Amino acid sequence: MAEGRVYKKVPIETDLVALRERFPHEKMQEGDIFSYEELVEVLRLERQSGRFQSVIGRWKDELLIQHQISLLTLPNQGYKVATDSQKLQQGEGKRDSAMRCLKKSSEYYAAIDRNKLQEGERNVLDSNVKMNASIISALAIKRDLPKPQIG
Repeated sequence: MAEGRVYKKVPIETDLVALRERFPHEKMQEGDIFSYEELVEVLRLERQSGRFQSVIGRWKDELLIQHQISLLTLPNQGYKVATDSQKLQQGEGKRDSAMRCLKKSSEYYAAIDRNKLQEGERNVLDSNVKMNASIISALAIKRDLPKPQIG
């Protein structure tokens, strides 16, 4: 696993193990809530600390990537296991965010005077502009497709 992962030179694997033991993914069900109080108790960290945020972020990533479990943030409460409908909304939000980032990077590229770049830099610029255009185009097409109806 990621035993080499550290936060400010302190391995976070022990914190992840504590979360896995207290909240095994096999027992998680849609709608389960993990309060900040429970998480603070397990991790013995302050909720606002950078380490707490890093450990929780890693745990959430692990749950999503390895077990297809997504946690929603409940402001001032904790986290909730998302339903598939909520995962769909999360995915759409991430896609929209990515689209905004791509558009912003395209604005930077548009502000570049190609004549002031070296040949290698011009090649990088051209490649990045084409890549952004392709991705933005693909996302825009998929965004306009109707969502499938279930049932």
